[in-house]
Amino acid sequence: PEDAPNVIFPINLGVGCRSRGKETEDTRPETAGELILNNGSVTMPDYCYLGFYNGTPATDPTGALQSKIIVNGGVFSAKAMRLYHDNNGNMMTGSPTLEVNGGEVNLSTYLESAYSSYTATDAIAPVSTVRVTGGILRVGKDFNIGCSAASPESVTIVGGTGILEVTGNINLSQKATSKPQRLYLNEGGTIRTKGSI
Repeated sequence: PEDAPNVIFPINLGVGCRSRGKETEDTRPETAGELILNNGSVTMPDYCYLGFYNGTPATDPTGALQSKIIVNGGVFSAKAMRLYHDNNGNMMTGSPTLEVNGGEVNLSTYLESAYSSYTATDAIAPVSTVRVTGGILRVGKDFNIGCSAASPESVTIVGGTGILEVTGNINLSQKATSKPQRLYLNEGGTIRTKGSI
């Protein structure tokens, strides 16, 4: 809206309908969630889950679900963000994306991409994506990429005029994983960290 709203609320975007620990029993259709911020602010007091239990072989057999947060302007703030989240170690098929084209994304603690474990199949290959082409993505502690021994593929791209600023470490393949965990710095992009990569 043109009046640049300021919104404070918790958010789980792209929430799956799976019962806990039962990835094939619930076959109701699932959809992907999308939040686009062009102006104003969105403030969350806790974690933001992007692709939370989103997609199973029964509800999304082709891996088409792509939940997204797209920030073109304004300020998006949260305590932390997890992409591809499932605490039970079940296979999920959704491919969540955080895209920063302008404005600010401020996470006071962690950004965790490809957070949960994934059991590989030939037909479905989810990818957890962070893309920064403008504006700034600030992470107050660590940016953890590939957080499980069986994490799905993860891609992080910083380019254009985008800035990724991490106060702690950028942990690429934080835990041993057979799926590729990639970090690209393209022309014009900037990565700043007080820790290590």
